[in-house]
Amino acid sequence: MISLKKVKSASSRQADFLKLFSDLSHLVNETASTVENILSDQGITAASLPLRSRRAYQWMKFLSIEKNLQNHLDAIQRILLYLPGMPRNRRLDQFRVEFQLYHIGPLYKIREKQKTIDIVAQESFILAPDQVLMALLGIGLNPSSAPYRQILREYASSNQSQTIRESLEYLSIPPGSFSAGKNYDLAESYLRVNQKYFSGKLEKPHLVWNNRLTRRKFGHYQEDINTVMVSISLDHPRVPEYVIDYVMYHELLHFQLGANLINDRRYTHTPEFKRKEQEFPRIKEAQKFLNKLSRR
Repeated sequence: MISLKKVKSASSRQADFLKLFSDLSHLVNETASTVENILSDQGITAASLPLRSRRAYQWMKFLSIEKNLQNHLDAIQRILLYLPGMPRNRRLDQFRVEFQLYHIGPLYKIREKQKTIDIVAQESFILAPDQVLMALLGIGLNPSSAPYRQILREYASSNQSQTIRESLEYLSIPPGSFSAGKNYDLAESYLRVNQKYFSGKLEKPHLVWNNRLTRRKFGHYQEDINTVMVSISLDHPRVPEYVIDYVMYHELLHFQLGANLINDRRYTHTPEFKRKEQEFPRIKEAQKFLNKLSRR
């Protein structure tokens, strides 16, 4: 919808660019309103949409805010300015570059097809400094570049990036939409664990049942969207409550302690983490249950 070619064509004259902005603003507002009306008529929220449809709607809703659309187009224009100055290499000589910002899960996606390198990056890059946007171009032209990857990882860990990322991920999603399972509510587990082990002082992250049935990894804390995810495999009447609480406690420790960065590598299971984890009184029973479940 917002391609480099379209923005480049409109950037030569102010009148053309203002028309592009007006047309895009009308489109995203109309699309977002249409989806909102459909959801309202069906008595559901965006939380009920399939992931791809939900993200498309959230992206439109995000861009329907004038300042966000301005920042989006500014980032695309900056990419256009940097592209001619990128170091020449075989890929840049042989391929045409396309670049988009969109509401995606990974930091970026790179795909080659028909002499074109398609780079799709998270919408959270709209306010990124010039060096970071240049790194996005650089990683598309040289995917193995460690310096570019480092620049992108550091920006993705910034408060600015994570604020945009989190706001997009939960835009138009009522609080608690993903925490209630058929047998357990993660919000109830959080309340028990927070009160007992954190004196009720730990800020509540987003709580989500991960709909993938897993037998290896039963929980995960995703820092960029401030979310504790628990495998739906545990939402079963035969799973003891203390097992749910142990997984919640484990992930809330990640939330509280964060990660240590050593030689460009992130370490989360630090000695401090392991020591605090042992404070869960039924840790051995819980781990035994999870190990047994993982072998089924």
